Amino acid sequence: MSTPHDDLFRDFSRPTGSTLVTGAAPPATLRVGPAAEWFHLPDTRRVSLATRAVLRRLLWALVCSHDSGVPLTADQLAAAVWPGETLLPKSRANRLAVALSTLRTMGLRELLIHVRGGWYLSSACRIVVVSEPAEPHSLQA
Repeated sequence: MSTPHDDLFRDFSRPTGSTLVTGAAPPATLRVGPAAEWFHLPDTRRVSLATRAVLRRLLWALVCSHDSGVPLTADQLAAAVWPGETLLPKSRANRLAVALSTLRTMGLRELLIHVRGGWYLSSACRIVVVSEPAEPHSLQA
């Protein structure tokens, strides 16, 4: 018997590396620089996270977990983003909300998915980690 939440986890049932075939446009490609120093989506400029350590660590944690198909919990994200810090639950929730909202505003709104178990980057998105640093003139803050 299916539940209302079955659709939330549909992406996780697909084999790693596969793409959705829906008849719609091909999946977006998210290009990410070394250690998430920047990211680039089609039809946008590269967005620099070089001076935004919290956002860089958050995006990198999400990128590194992308192929697993398992959402990262608030505890896992907090450990990756604020290593060594002990955060009160309300503080952790507020910090994560602000950081995730900022990434959405910077262009990742459609790719950043929240489910009851945590957060993940859409499996409909292809992620390419690029080893080249971004050119300074191609970045936006």
